[in-house]
Amino acid sequence: MTRTVLSFLFIAIVLSLKAQVHPLSKSDSGIVIKSLEKYEYLLEENDLRGASGALNDAAFVYWNNNHYQQAADYYEKSLELNEQVANENGIAMLNNNLGMLNADLGNYEKSLDHFTRTLAARRANKEEVGMVSALVNMSVVLNRLDRYDESIKALEEALDLSRERYDINQMRSVYGMLSETYEKMGDAEKSLYYFEYYKAMNKEVQGEEVKETKKQLVQERIEKELIATQKENELLKKQLEIKRQEEEIQKKDSINQSLYSNLSRKEVEIQLLEKSKQVSELEAKAQQEANQKLKYFRNSLIVVAGALFVITILILINVRKTKKHRDELADKNVRIENQRQELETANHTKDRIFSIISHDLRSPIKSLQGFFTYIDVFDIPDDLKSALSGMESELVNSASLLDNLLAWSKSQIQKHDPEITEFNIKPIVDETIQLLQTAAEKKKIKLVANVTEEDILVTDPQMLKIAIRNLLQNAIKFTPIGGEVALLYVADDQGTYVKVKDSGIGMSFQKMQSLFDIKTNRSSEGTAKEKGSGLGLILTKELVEQAGGEINVESTVGHGTEFSIQFSKVQKTQLV
Repeated sequence: MTRTVLSFLFIAIVLSLKAQVHPLSKSDSGIVIKSLEKYEYLLEENDLRGASGALNDAAFVYWNNNHYQQAADYYEKSLELNEQVANENGIAMLNNNLGMLNADLGNYEKSLDHFTRTLAARRANKEEVGMVSALVNMSVVLNRLDRYDESIKALEEALDLSRERYDINQMRSVYGMLSETYEKMGDAEKSLYYFEYYKAMNKEVQGEEVKETKKQLVQERIEKELIATQKENELLKKQLEIKRQEEEIQKKDSINQSLYSNLSRKEVEIQLLEKSKQVSELEAKAQQEANQKLKYFRNSLIVVAGALFVITILILINVRKTKKHRDELADKNVRIENQRQELETANHTKDRIFSIISHDLRSPIKSLQGFFTYIDVFDIPDDLKSALSGMESELVNSASLLDNLLAWSKSQIQKHDPEITEFNIKPIVDETIQLLQTAAEKKKIKLVANVTEEDILVTDPQMLKIAIRNLLQNAIKFTPIGGEVALLYVADDQGTYVKVKDSGIGMSFQKMQSLFDIKTNRSSEGTAKEKGSGLGLILTKELVEQAGGEINVESTVGHGTEFSIQFSKVQKTQLV
């Protein structure tokens, strides 16, 4: 009965949100006017492809300023022109754009039809990247139509295609959408399962980018070393030639000096003849040595030239590969740009979903909670009052689960830094006690708050509010009728503490070990058969640690439980 009532409420309060429309600037208006003039001219010249491009330019300006209907009208005209010239690629692109625009306009059936046509065109051309993008877009629209089974089927096909190509970027996108879709279906376990895969793929994408950067640095270093080697070889040849010339000059000077020292003319003549013979022999020997050196040098040059030739060939091959990779990269960049636009649309849809959850779903639940608060005032039969009391309990649990899921999802996806500040905790404690007072009174549980105006903490106030609420709800849930739940503030040399202590049923050591682990924690029924998701304590631990704190638990079966949140010690100041 309760589930039926709640399901009816959730379906009845879904609203459509639209982005704010911006007026066209002078520059954008000029682009539109010129594009439409160009369209008229090219249409008269029977240049249908050019006319289609002019319409696309005008449509893009309207789309960029959130004039969705005008953009869709121009894209529809452009689609008709592309169909006349059988431009398959243009038809697929325009169907994709119209799918996104109609989704923004809330025309989800029409959006789904365009995305289906896009998928058919990508299948015909065997464009696997485009197929995956079209399937992901279809899943976004199917989720808005509450056709979750069809959405899951499309995402599973997209996952198979991206796995075959091992495209980690697309795998990451598909895992994220699977997590979001199962969350909408109410299957938290599968949602978290696929979210773990999404985080793993995200880390791998970042690792691949680092590897590509290292590869480029190594390539630049090799090219620099090759240039340096060529310069060294040229310098070596010049040094060898200079050295050979210096040796010949030194030998001739030495012979001339020995010929003319302390000799007569005749002796000089005789000596000159002998020396001439010796010089000839020395020259022959020097020539032989020079020939050997030249031969060695020539062989060395041949080896160096061969090495340079091989290196040149390798460089040419690498240049060709680089050009090929560059062309492939340019093609991939075009595809990536299309995927980026598609991802922006998906992120826009995600933000709208969070807005619906945080406002359109929580508001009626809060209103119903206020209604149930005054049930005792009305004169109604006891059996109906008992049934409504059960519904109230389910509503409280649903509201708590919704708040925890929203807070946990935002902490996992957006990763906001905590806003650390110094504040008095008494207003937060009083507000939370007042919020949970009705639930405690129904079980005749006494709520005690031992805090004063001088009790100060340094942490994130919003994170602390969620943590205190979850710990008090948990204590009320597992405390029997007539028990007591106390919240204490303690300060010592080690730090400041917020403690929640109850006189409940307690828990075993094994249960305490699994409390904060999402893989092993399983929700248990409370003392009044209350149900829960088990997410509250896990969220509490994550928020406390993000805010610089630490949480501990002590418990004995049958003797209650004490949760303690510890923060760093601060000097107490007078807060205004």
